[in-house]
Amino acid sequence: MRRTVKIKADFPKEKMLQLLEVANDVFNTHVDWAFSSHSYNKNKAHKELYSSIREKYPNLPGGLVQSVRDMALESIKASKFKHRPVKSKTSGIRFDKRCCSIRGNLLSISTLDRREKVMLTIPKHFEEVFRNWNFTGLQLKFDHDKQQFFVCLNYGKTSPSYQDGEVLGIDRGLRNIVSCSNGYEVSGKKRNRIKRKRAFQRKALQAKSTRSAKRFLKRLGRREKRFSLNENHIISKEIVNLPYTDFILEKLSKMKRNKGKRFNRRISNWSYYQLEQLLTYKAEALGKRVCFVDARYTSQRCNCCGHIDRNNRNGEKFYCNSCGHSDMADLNAAKNIRDLWIKSTNPIPKGQAGVNQPNALPSFAGDCSKPAGLSCG
Repeated sequence: MRRTVKIKADFPKEKMLQLLEVANDVFNTHVDWAFSSHSYNKNKAHKELYSSIREKYPNLPGGLVQSVRDMALESIKASKFKHRPVKSKTSGIRFDKRCCSIRGNLLSISTLDRREKVMLTIPKHFEEVFRNWNFTGLQLKFDHDKQQFFVCLNYGKTSPSYQDGEVLGIDRGLRNIVSCSNGYEVSGKKRNRIKRKRAFQRKALQAKSTRSAKRFLKRLGRREKRFSLNENHIISKEIVNLPYTDFILEKLSKMKRNKGKRFNRRISNWSYYQLEQLLTYKAEALGKRVCFVDARYTSQRCNCCGHIDRNNRNGEKFYCNSCGHSDMADLNAAKNIRDLWIKSTNPIPKGQAGVNQPNALPSFAGDCSKPAGLSCG
């Protein structure tokens, strides 16, 4: 498991801004080399650039040169040369354990002339991670609005052991942010109303286009991000504390969004990927896990007879044209997600039975490294 603790750091402003400028120039140098040689190999970059960079910036520590090199080449490897990552003069940089250390509340990092030390004030909600987890590195960032430096301290710890247990299918949607196969759901009515209000405010401010309106737009954007993050924290915490060990979601990354401007806006109205990430790390901390199945036909398939027809679903309602089964559409989809995962894992052990056992599901399998429990709840 990994966690990041963000804390204010009272570093000398001019000195640290100069460090950021030099480090980000080194970052851009490695990016230019990677695109010219079409390679993100760290050993090749070290052989060709390290000596020239140390000659150009003799005061920049060698460990920091290597840390910035790794950050630059890893960003290119992640994007596979699809776009060119560029750092501004004050962009954040990464320090590994060669360039920083923590002893108690005293943080020490390498700079252009000597190590800079600062005492950190640790909030109470970070105490457990700060005191008991293993420190692995940090990112140094500068906030232009607050004119303040922050350090994002990285910590690691061994994950709790996983044990098989109950399976919960989770469907993410428009009417309900999440609907679970056990009947638990989180309505999106109130949250979507707030989102629509924010969208109306943005539209009015963008039409004004004055300097004060643009400043307010920035504040409104930050407020909306904080609102979404807080709501996703609440939802994910409620779900992981349910008596289940396997939480099954749909793979939404490959879903097509060519259904019209208005519908696409509704789909993009909530940060489902952020919810997925929060749910994943909270589940890991409790010895649970999040797995994924193919999203195809989960909303069109009848959970009772297995009949697939797009006409089965009509808005919020689901009515099977084959067997006459009716249910809420999101709940039916959540049960299909759960059953699809159960069918794609190990054979059913003695004393348990899968839901709708005679009806075969589509052949595409789930995605997780360990077998799930088969009790359906």
